Amino acid sequence: MKFNSKKEKWAWFGGLIDGEGCLSLVYHPKKPYRKNPYWDIRLTIVNTSEKLMQFLKENFKGNWYRANRNFKIQDGRNPKIWKQMYQWVETGKDLVKLLHKVSPYLLEKSEQANLLVRASKLNQNDLLLKTIHNKMKELNKRGIN
Repeated sequence: MKFNSKKEKWAWFGGLIDGEGCLSLVYHPKKPYRKNPYWDIRLTIVNTSEKLMQFLKENFKGNWYRANRNFKIQDGRNPKIWKQMYQWVETGKDLVKLLHKVSPYLLEKSEQANLLVRASKLNQNDLLLKTIHNKMKELNKRGIN
């Protein structure tokens, strides 16, 4: 796919994020192998197209990988017959740069994007991160609001 302009490229990507993306603020607690807990900003796009993952890596950086399928058979659904899923992920400072470019084109997830940019400027010990995390969970909640 070729874009006619940078505006078209970022508008397309904004639509993809609105439809398929998940913007999140993730807390990583202290572990035996991790000296200090920390917060991480993240954009994830999950899809069954490996071609799309390669396209995202080439055009928007980030990393992609095969998603694990640790699902149980339930409600008559059999995950063994599902297509392979892939995840494209961007985090940290690179995500902040990306969000500055794509934010004007976000419709559904503009508030989440603004909250992540705000969170990225805070100290890891700032109590406001927990408040932003709770707001992100509320905005990302599935189902009828």
